[in-house]
Amino acid sequence: MNKFFVVALLAAIFSLSACEKNESDDINKAQNCLDKVHEANPDEALACLEFVKGYDSQQANILKCSIYITSGGLMETKITKGYNILKDSTQTNKAASFMAVLALDYPDLDTGYTKAVQASEFCTASGVPGLRYLSDIVVAGSFMAKTLSHFAVGAVTLTPTSSPTVVNNALNSLISKCAPSGGAPDAACATDLPQLAATVTSLAGSYCSTSGADPNVCNQIDAALATSGGNSAAAGQAMLCCMGHLNYDPTLNQCGAAATTGPCKP
Repeated sequence: MNKFFVVALLAAIFSLSACEKNESDDINKAQNCLDKVHEANPDEALACLEFVKGYDSQQANILKCSIYITSGGLMETKITKGYNILKDSTQTNKAASFMAVLALDYPDLDTGYTKAVQASEFCTASGVPGLRYLSDIVVAGSFMAKTLSHFAVGAVTLTPTSSPTVVNNALNSLISKCAPSGGAPDAACATDLPQLAATVTSLAGSYCSTSGADPNVCNQIDAALATSGGNSAAAGQAMLCCMGHLNYDPTLNQCGAAATTGPCKP
């Protein structure tokens, strides 16, 4: 064998091995960095990106997903609160309240929404169904929380300490403004509807199609896709209509009459 070829081959193998070792080391550093983030200062998580920003492996994407979600303020206490909301019989719309409680709000709701969308890219790329589900819920909830804070009249700012009653009332306000019967939604609702539509479609395919899907979350999501007439771009508005217990009119792209049958009925 040509000596130059042997040397080149050995060099290539060594380089590949070194790259794998470097990535492994950087991933460990990123994980250690993330483990040390203080709940009172979620933004510390962004410093951990430095270790994995140049990698595109599954593990690197898992960490990038986790870093953005953590930096937006999603901590264990929020997740616990969200699942307690699903069990709360006083909630008139459990799915919406669950999503809103998991909204990213650090350092503010607008930035939190941006971080939620950034995280979604890497959560999906990771190929881990649980992360994709969580990020979709977080994007939908962050949309709701951000929209609530932008209403010209009746704006509400949800915080991690908002009581279940405050969350419930706020979401009813959101639905009444974003999904009125027979009229145009509030202007604040329209800005991010395409992203909400993509999120609804993703949830329907990645989570709600599985045997273990929670009906509290998925019934309205599945109904939104069904009532949008297969138009995935309209799924966001259709879900808001369903949450308001209204049928969706695909011709007018707005809510119609009260739903008397199916998962959208009261």
